[in-house]
Amino acid sequence: MSEKANYFKIGLFFIISVILIVTAVIIWGAGLFTKDKIYFETYFDSPVTGLNVGASIQVMGVKIGQVESIDFVSAVYDISTDPTKVSRYERYIRVLGSISAE
Repeated sequence: MSEKANYFKIGLFFIISVILIVTAVIIWGAGLFTKDKIYFETYFDSPVTGLNVGASIQVMGVKIGQVESIDFVSAVYDISTDPTKVSRYERYIRVLGSISAE
């Protein structure tokens, strides 16, 4: 029932595991599996009800990208104006989209 441990097999398993983990970290860290993206932004002065982050962007029914973020323009850009006046751009909604650059 009690067998002696085979230290050679244990050591070989450990060394191969470490090599595979280091190789995987190097490959994914180098970005070999990531795709380059082209970002663009557009602005709306009306509600964007139903638009969500991650929604697909389609042209003539073909998916070409996705929505990355939805923010108010005033939250993203510093619109420094007179504090007594409201900028006409503060109510705009900024939608950031991305297209895969292949």
